[in-house]
Amino acid sequence: MPADGGTNIVQAARFYDKARQAFESKQYDYAISLFKSALGLDPNFTRAREGLKVARMKKFQSGSEFGRKMRGILFMIQAFVYEKLRRWDRAAEKYEDLFATVPPQAPILPHLGDVYWEGGRVSEAISTYKAVLEIDENDLYTLRKLGDIYLEQEMKKEARHYYEKFVALKPEDVEISRELKNLDALLTIDKGAWEEEISFIEKTVDRAKAREEAKKKIEELRKEKEKEVSVEKPEEVPVVKGIDIEACFKQAETFLGQNRIDDATNEYKKIIEADPANAQAHQALGEIYIRGRYFDQAVEEYEKVIKVDPKNKAILDSLANLYIRKGEIDKAIEKYERIIALDPENPVTHKVLGDFYLKMGNRDKAIEVYQKVAKLDPKNIVIHKTLGDFYLERNELEKGIEEYEKQAELEPNKVAAHERLGDLYLRKEDFDKAKEKYKRALDIDKGKKTIQRKIKEIEFKKFDVLIRESEETLKVSPDNTEAKERMEKAHHDKLNLMIEDCQERIKENPKDISLQFELGKLYKEQGEVDKALAQFQASVNEPRVRRQCLYMIGVCFRERNMLDMAVAQLQKALALNPGAMDEEAKEMRYQLGQIYEKMGQSSQAISEYKKIYEVDITYKDVAQKIEAAYRR
Repeated sequence: MPADGGTNIVQAARFYDKARQAFESKQYDYAISLFKSALGLDPNFTRAREGLKVARMKKFQSGSEFGRKMRGILFMIQAFVYEKLRRWDRAAEKYEDLFATVPPQAPILPHLGDVYWEGGRVSEAISTYKAVLEIDENDLYTLRKLGDIYLEQEMKKEARHYYEKFVALKPEDVEISRELKNLDALLTIDKGAWEEEISFIEKTVDRAKAREEAKKKIEELRKEKEKEVSVEKPEEVPVVKGIDIEACFKQAETFLGQNRIDDATNEYKKIIEADPANAQAHQALGEIYIRGRYFDQAVEEYEKVIKVDPKNKAILDSLANLYIRKGEIDKAIEKYERIIALDPENPVTHKVLGDFYLKMGNRDKAIEVYQKVAKLDPKNIVIHKTLGDFYLERNELEKGIEEYEKQAELEPNKVAAHERLGDLYLRKEDFDKAKEKYKRALDIDKGKKTIQRKIKEIEFKKFDVLIRESEETLKVSPDNTEAKERMEKAHHDKLNLMIEDCQERIKENPKDISLQFELGKLYKEQGEVDKALAQFQASVNEPRVRRQCLYMIGVCFRERNMLDMAVAQLQKALALNPGAMDEEAKEMRYQLGQIYEKMGQSSQAISEYKKIYEVDITYKDVAQKIEAAYRR
């Protein structure tokens, strides 16, 4: 039966109240122990976590300055050792003790963020890294770490914020600059708008640079036309229909510098009226429309630039972003496809195109493009993970494993990659490969108990396969004696192995009383009622499993025909949550009803069945029993 989460929270609150009393009495060690107990029951109990920090601080503030410094050095050494051993919980505890003894320091504080992150305590990791930035806002490691965490949490806006700060301090970092561009595109897709006008203008066009490039292109096009008609023109200031083009451009620049936007617009329109194919003027006018947030007009101008200069990747990119702004993702895709045709070896552009297809719901096309990215940029860890996830969603296990293998090759020291591969091979029932990957993960993080458990569970899975195969054989040949014996043996051996494993865990964790309850259930399944009863009685005072223990004790008494004692235990269990009628409560009342019947107390039995009938008429044979009682 599932553990009662509500009971855990209530019990955690009791530990918290006792911890507060101990704290107020200055019994700091006892308070720390109680706060930890509360967090063990409810890891999200914020007040308990804060109380633990304050209690630690109070504990270590007593004594001399020299003593505090010596304790701090000891805690720091212990924390470094545990971090090296990858025992994240113990490392975090020692770092917390350290910073309760001495003020937080920027060079060491990121280590606490790292161990929180590795230990799966994401919110605490983020808070710690932010505390580092309060001490040193230019800490590059922390800026990048926060960007990575927020990106992994799919919080693109926050990731972009920290990557942008990182790149401002270290513009030569190609990897983060590329990630920043990807995020710009993804945020544009997600929001359909830019948060600030200037960010879009900066992203799409650097005006001075773009104009210079446009002027060069115009000159090249003009020379090509001159060659076609074999006409030599003198080198002079271009004049079209009485308009001095260069003078108009200069005047427009002057107006822009004075923020006279309307006057600058008129100058560009004069140029376009005289020379409709002037790409430079169309581009400049498009920029002005963007500044005024007239996106439809900006699109018209940029499209005219592309007609004159179809290979202008910067304008194609700007058009793609404008179409995203308008919600016309299909047109944005068309522009990016044209960019890719001009620059087919650019993995970043392919990645953005794949993200566009994904946003439109075309997963097949997105996968196709991501596969190209993987070929162009085989060391791109994110793309291998993305492809692996897609393949697993489509139940293409072999392809998913292949992509995760590539990720593991690129991150040979990352536990999560090898553990994930172990999980996938286990799902495939390739037990040898699964064990190999789990052991590789353990070589990196020797203290990770969850992986140790998974290695043991491989043996259980092997028995499950034997049992399943035997069941399939018996469906076809019900009288197959060999299959029956094989299945019974597999059940028996698996149960024995589970009992041995549970006994080992009890030795390793003698204070975890809930393990005795687990062992009791295994003994009960084995038919060892007395052994089971002993374990249930030993664990009955553990708050997390008390209700279930009382229920199982009642069942054991019933099997030993101690019916009045069974009734007493079941009533105690129900009294722990008197208003509940969950599946557990229904089963307890049903058991009570059967015991009362066996004791010849029909009215009490019917009373229990009625309580179930009132909330669930379909539960077992309760409806038949109630109807039969009314007929009598």
